[in-house]
Amino acid sequence: MQNCLERILIVDDQSVIRFALKTALQTCGDYDLVEAKDGCEAKDLINEKDFELIFCDLNMPNESGIDVLQHLAERAHTHPIVMISGEGEPLLNACSLLAKQFNLNILGVAEKPIQRQTIATFLSAAEETLNRDNRRSIPKLSEKDVELAINEHRVVAYFQPQIELRENTIHCVEVLARLKTHNNNTLLPASFIPVAESNPELINKLTKSVILDALEKFQRLKERHPTILISINLSASMMDDQSFPMWLSQTCFTHNVKAGDVTCELTETAICNHPALLTASILRLSLLKFNLSIDDFGTGYASMQQLHALPFQELKIDKSFVKDCMTNLKSKAVIEQTIKLAKALNMTVVAEGVENEAVAHYLQQLHCDVAQGYYYAPPLSIRALLFSDSANMHWPEG
Repeated sequence: MQNCLERILIVDDQSVIRFALKTALQTCGDYDLVEAKDGCEAKDLINEKDFELIFCDLNMPNESGIDVLQHLAERAHTHPIVMISGEGEPLLNACSLLAKQFNLNILGVAEKPIQRQTIATFLSAAEETLNRDNRRSIPKLSEKDVELAINEHRVVAYFQPQIELRENTIHCVEVLARLKTHNNNTLLPASFIPVAESNPELINKLTKSVILDALEKFQRLKERHPTILISINLSASMMDDQSFPMWLSQTCFTHNVKAGDVTCELTETAICNHPALLTASILRLSLLKFNLSIDDFGTGYASMQQLHALPFQELKIDKSFVKDCMTNLKSKAVIEQTIKLAKALNMTVVAEGVENEAVAHYLQQLHCDVAQGYYYAPPLSIRALLFSDSANMHWPEG
């Protein structure tokens, strides 16, 4: 793996903390270490140089860590950040939330004094993030580029398995869009979905194209594994289109896929757009016997009234809570209460973003129904899925 981590910025008003952190970093690797004693100095350095990793204190004179985060957001900074402070976990978690709302790449939060092992863990995570970002570092496409790719059938469906935790078998596959370039590179959604979402006609065209490709491939999967289900993501604009539910029904019929084998995932934020149109579309999908799921639960604004009144069968816990649930008590509380809520409402609960065995085991202990994430498998092409061989999952019998 290529070493992408070279220059690190340490921002803290206490010289003893900067010295201790610098000394610990020097024992972990050969890095170009730069220090800043407050937010003002840090902002000047950020304007001059590119830092692959930033350790930033929260409470500093002149300008605080919050000012630094805002400055990084204004510069569209994408590299990893670690927040450090002696202020206590609640305030650190609030700052972590702020960083995420700024669309910053927050690795985590750490209370002073930071232990060497904690620093080594953050360095490893930063290396992994930077290497992954480098592999994905492809310029954003224009609307014209995306439309051309759709017309040339280069926007394709990939599938990420969802695992039924009780039996450790593949329960469902979630459809995720990928775009193939003319030189056969595979682009991730960040390269084309945001630009498509800015144009309702384009995102609707893209969604239908991916669904068509997914259903054609799902037929092959269903021949081998008759009990497998499929899950598709629907945007807010797609749900505003009142003709979509019938289109989906007719398309499934054409591809010999039962509506009961299909789950339509809606994000919480989509639930808030044009509530009357959304409710009408949800009811149409339900009457047509499609299953309905609330995606990214906990990050939006779904109310108890909507959960109670609308015919959702599934609730998906957002990966931001799953990712750090073994170290963050608030994330753990969100997961535990969400599972209890889902069970009380007779809904299936799915946890996204499972990346290690400890989290998988924890979710099993909580009687979470289904999980998905890189611990089991990344999004796969249909060919890779058909021939997948993972020690952490297996196909159901029959």
